[in-house]
Amino acid sequence: MALQSYRPIGPSALPVKRALHVDDPQPAIEFQTGGSRAINYGLNRVRFPAAVRVGSRIRGRFSLVNLKDLGDALEMILAVTVDCEGSDKPCCVAEWIVRHYR
Repeated sequence: MALQSYRPIGPSALPVKRALHVDDPQPAIEFQTGGSRAINYGLNRVRFPAAVRVGSRIRGRFSLVNLKDLGDALEMILAVTVDCEGSDKPCCVAEWIVRHYR
């Protein structure tokens, strides 16, 4: 998306990305990992404590919270923190659910 399509908001009057697109008509995304099939099963507890300024770099950190054997799959819950360059607060904090099918 072009920089011109973002509107300046907030006290800094700098352009920021305003939304995460979570209303995709295809709720589960498949991807291949080492011969097994993994499904993006969704997100829990999603928060956006800070805005992402257009053009800034972001970095994601992931840690395993829970691993459950479902028989035909393993369900992982990952703690996700996305940091934004130049911000003291993270721009996104969430729990990500991924299922790896055997």
